[in-house]
Amino acid sequence: MIEHPPSSFGQFAEWLGAKIAVVGAICISIALLSSPLGLAYSVPLSLAAAVMFLIAQIFIVRWMFGAGMKSTKDLGFGSNRQALKYGLFMKGLDWRLSAVAIYGLVSSLVLGFFGMGQFVSGAMLLSFATFGAVTQAMRLNRFWPVDTKI
Repeated sequence: MIEHPPSSFGQFAEWLGAKIAVVGAICISIALLSSPLGLAYSVPLSLAAAVMFLIAQIFIVRWMFGAGMKSTKDLGFGSNRQALKYGLFMKGLDWRLSAVAIYGLVSSLVLGFFGMGQFVSGAMLLSFATFGAVTQAMRLNRFWPVDTKI
């Protein structure tokens, strides 16, 4: 099978995926700090959440037309069982993205309790959208068994 060079969209998604750990940590920290400061319902936070949602969509599209289109054999697995086991045990993930994803999930829960059930705050949306973007980026930056054989 011939490997084609990535398109400009693919290169942009890869570049964005390399930066998302730092950007995600900053966005989540801003979301957490905005709640005690009384800025949780501000429009800029809602706009930042929309941008993070769009970034997650870029990662989804890149995954669908990249490694997501490869078979389990192309990814280096001998069977579907091995692929399922690899995915369930969270192998091959970047530890930085995993840490930011956990940070995003915990901050979303904390902000949900700060808002006393009102999940419409910009801070909550930013935290949850960043969590979604980071988890989608985790798939792009994952190491597959075929990557170690090269």
